[in-house]
Amino acid sequence: MAKSNFPAQISQSPIVGVFYLVFFAGPKVTENRVVLVFICLFKKIIIMSEFLKSKVNVAVQVLPTAPTKAAYDVVDEAIAVIANAGIKYRVTPFETVMEGSYDELMEIVKQVQIACFKAGAEKVMCYVKVQSNASEDVTIEDKMEKYDN
Repeated sequence: MAKSNFPAQISQSPIVGVFYLVFFAGPKVTENRVVLVFICLFKKIIIMSEFLKSKVNVAVQVLPTAPTKAAYDVVDEAIAVIANAGIKYRVTPFETVMEGSYDELMEIVKQVQIACFKAGAEKVMCYVKVQSNASEDVTIEDKMEKYDN
């Protein structure tokens, strides 16, 4: 990694820039280079948030371990959080699919896990899948309409 290419490489990949700063630049790191890395990281976050303004689908599956309560009872508490969130959702045998803004759904995923612990879970495995589209909303119906009778 040539020193003269450092800013160009960071603008293409902030991770490469951070790797360079940590492992290669060492004590030679200047304040300007650190600021440049953070500016590039912030730029990538802003660009990503622009793509995530459309509706997305998030599927969440919780697998709680509760010593004093049946796992299905804990899962019911998690589903209640989703049902009370005011979003479109569909419960399936293995996961619950939600539709809404990325940030809103990620907050619900967090609340689902908290609900599991409040319901008596000692451990929670939480699997999350996200479907997004850069130019249009993603809906549950897109995937399900041909199967719904």
